[in-house]
Amino acid sequence: HLHGTSRALDPQLHSHNFVYNITQNQKGEFRAIAMEEVYRNKLYIGALYRAELAANLKKLGFTIEEDGKSFRIAGIDKEIEKEFSKRRIAILNEAEKRGVHDARGMEIITKAGRARKIDGVNSRDLIPHWRAVAKELGMPEIASIMGAQAKNKVYDRKELYDRLTQGQSTFTEGDLKKELAIYAQHCGLGIDFIKLEYQEILKDKELVCLDKEKKIYSTKSMIEIEQA
Repeated sequence: HLHGTSRALDPQLHSHNFVYNITQNQKGEFRAIAMEEVYRNKLYIGALYRAELAANLKKLGFTIEEDGKSFRIAGIDKEIEKEFSKRRIAILNEAEKRGVHDARGMEIITKAGRARKIDGVNSRDLIPHWRAVAKELGMPEIASIMGAQAKNKVYDRKELYDRLTQGQSTFTEGDLKKELAIYAQHCGLGIDFIKLEYQEILKDKELVCLDKEKKIYSTKSMIEIEQA
């Protein structure tokens, strides 16, 4: 289900994916769904979604730039982004005021500060207003942004390993999947690439499994550094 605006009525295209909490087992009995794997992998799933979005934007001719764990489109001034991110800025300001920096605290602030949804407002109705504001702020024409920027970041598996071992010598299977998806997103690479690359990494001799049961890994390079 697609939505086109934030609660502050800024342009914010996003998806809602409904999962019905009911399933049928082999005996024909209806049961609730065990969602533990979904919750455990929520950051990975979010990164997969953004990676697929980035890959499709790259195909359209945009250049993808790294922006923390997310990405941005090159050629759009950050002041324009701020103007259209009133809801996000309000959340960050509240977090700063309260000294909150962890994910759980941010989630509480986000839910507590939600404005009432305004019914009957369609993003299509707001497009002329958004265009006028963007023009006033000096937003260039989309055609000039597409294909006119620097080259996209090029994926390098060694850089992925460096990301995983920066500040720690070991990482879990969950860390590997999440960081791969985030890094692929920064390179404008989507889900198909991530799935194939994950299987290739598991076969890579540079990857060392330290605990098969807990699925804890390191790299040959990191082990050599530690031994030295």
